[in-house]
Amino acid sequence: MKRSVWINAFVFGILIISLVVSGCGKKGPPRPPEVDEITAPARLTYEIKDDMVHLRWKIGDGSNAERFEVFRAEQSVADCKGCPVEFDMIEKLPSDQTSFDYPVETGIRYYFRVRSAGTGDRKSDYSNTVRFER
Repeated sequence: MKRSVWINAFVFGILIISLVVSGCGKKGPPRPPEVDEITAPARLTYEIKDDMVHLRWKIGDGSNAERFEVFRAEQSVADCKGCPVEFDMIEKLPSDQTSFDYPVETGIRYYFRVRSAGTGDRKSDYSNTVRFER
């Protein structure tokens, strides 16, 4: 009978040690779920006709963008060159539209850029920025 008590105590001890050693120690840092990146628009170009600028961009095959967001910044031509510019989103477009027209005025320096957006408020990097003076 003494032998079975020792065997039970030994098995119980091994079980406790294995639980302590394998315990629920600190795991790695939390990681966000893996999702596909949104493809950024490429090769943003512009053409001025009359008092309108026509913006056009390219998007790669298999893009998962749901919409495009167009951003604009303005400066008076008399303002300093190289001063920081602040962009404002001026339009949201469906993903099948890769061009946009916007009225422009004389004496203004314009900057435009575009980015893609997808589900869950995911955004791409910005396209190149086009700059021109009217």
